[in-house]
Amino acid sequence: MAQVRQHLSPTANLLRNSRLFSLPNPLPRPPVSESFGAGITKASDTATLPYPTHQAIATTKSSLARGDWGLKRPLPSRSHLVQVSDPVLRITQLDTIEHVTDFDSAADHVRTRQKWEEMGVPMMKGMTQMRDYDLSGTPPAGAFEARDDTTSYDTEVGLDEAGLYLKALKTNREKNQEALQKTRQTDGKRPQADRRQALQAEREAFQSTWKEKWEAKKAEWEALGVTAKERPEELKAFRLERREARRAHNNALSAKYARPPAPFSPFSPPPVDPIVHNTKRWKHEGPWLPGLGAEGFTDYLTKEIGKRRDEFNKYLVEFVKNEIYTTRRLAASKSGETVPMDIAEAEAWHEQQEKQWATITSAEVDAGIKALRKETANNPLGSKLVTKLILPFLRLPAIKFKYKAYAEDASNRDIDQYQFDQETAPLSTHPSAGLGYLRTKAYLANHPILGPQNSPSPTPARVIQPRTTSTTKEVYARLGVGGFVANDQYRSTDTSSASRANISNARDVETIDIDTPGGKKVLVQPLFGSVTNDGRIHIKLKRSSGPEVQVARASWMINRRLGRAWKVIR
Repeated sequence: MAQVRQHLSPTANLLRNSRLFSLPNPLPRPPVSESFGAGITKASDTATLPYPTHQAIATTKSSLARGDWGLKRPLPSRSHLVQVSDPVLRITQLDTIEHVTDFDSAADHVRTRQKWEEMGVPMMKGMTQMRDYDLSGTPPAGAFEARDDTTSYDTEVGLDEAGLYLKALKTNREKNQEALQKTRQTDGKRPQADRRQALQAEREAFQSTWKEKWEAKKAEWEALGVTAKERPEELKAFRLERREARRAHNNALSAKYARPPAPFSPFSPPPVDPIVHNTKRWKHEGPWLPGLGAEGFTDYLTKEIGKRRDEFNKYLVEFVKNEIYTTRRLAASKSGETVPMDIAEAEAWHEQQEKQWATITSAEVDAGIKALRKETANNPLGSKLVTKLILPFLRLPAIKFKYKAYAEDASNRDIDQYQFDQETAPLSTHPSAGLGYLRTKAYLANHPILGPQNSPSPTPARVIQPRTTSTTKEVYARLGVGGFVANDQYRSTDTSSASRANISNARDVETIDIDTPGGKKVLVQPLFGSVTNDGRIHIKLKRSSGPEVQVARASWMINRRLGRAWKVIR
């Protein structure tokens, strides 16, 4: 074995002995900017990114002393980035042109995740509850619920109402195709031969009839002593009459000997359980169309949709046939036609009606397709063609608009009156964002002396930005907790507080505190977090005002005294 390893190239040894090629490609750098009302955008190159873009790596203590991080070359041990108690790094460039490895500290995101686990905050899906003022209601659904943590299209649990409808449409189309093949097989070759012979006889009879008329016309002209060239108008009228007669005869033959329409068996939409089939998947196979550029959208149309056009047309025809059948049946039920009293006659009448409703010609199908296209042109996002066929067929996320004229952060520009509903837009990551795996906050904090507590120990939050700034007055104060910036529970216009204590708590972050070292801190309870479509984390906070505040302060005081005593002993 040693002889074999000696003949390996340096690249092969690199692949065997290092994790150089195991590091994933970095994600695109997200924009760290904020837009203001005047159209001014402030950006920062040094601000912490809203989510990590590079893989964080660590090493053992023994390897750290040698500078061995499993890369192409050892990292310098004198760097201040590795001279910490528990260093974690992210590699920005494995091998530069100067033959060095460019790296940076990844402690910002790694420590933030550790703080999140220590706080015990569950991740929820959706941003609607972030705007709720009443925190006593039912908490939102967790990120790991079955209807939210679904990516499969193979089971019925992973399908919504439109997906179930398309699946039933596909099954019904396959049944109709099998029935059509059986009908054609039972027809046999003999009826087709008889049909061709009868059609040929009809055409020969038509030709002989007009041949006799032509001979009679020529005999009439010969009796008058003229030729066909001397009567051009009569000759032109005769030929025009024969052409019209031939066209009418061909249409009559097509209607008489045409193959009957394919048998169509309608289907009823499958039953939908609002609890089971209320799927709000976070990942779709198709792209988010509003997020595609012009070039990406053109490529998607050319490469993905172009090759599935024939398959979609088959589903479209089946959908139109079922719509025509449903419309006819509904119209017959409203017509008030009397059903025979006799059971046998009623069954025969019903079979005849079903046969008439299910007889659908190609012209009627074309008219139905045109009607669907017209409806889609008037209402692109809410039409039947889009919601029941295109979205489930291409497995695209739903596209919905939301009216924002009466929102708190509404803009006066007409272009901003409508925005895409972020509740239906797909997420760029899992709803948990990899921060934690708690489904709810339904757990009890157990104090070592006092026992189980009604509320967990509060978390100190630093006032990052008060409501009143040097230029504007914000609705919420900004609090920093666990490495994240969140809005305060109380608003500047909050009038629903029932006690003076709540009102005073709402006013304690009105202005900046320049007297307290490090800034003012308030005790809060992080209720839950949620991730937006662009990967940013939002936290819902609740002010702590119960006995848990006294318990936490006593614990902090005891720990502080124990720390001082330990320093004296040492």
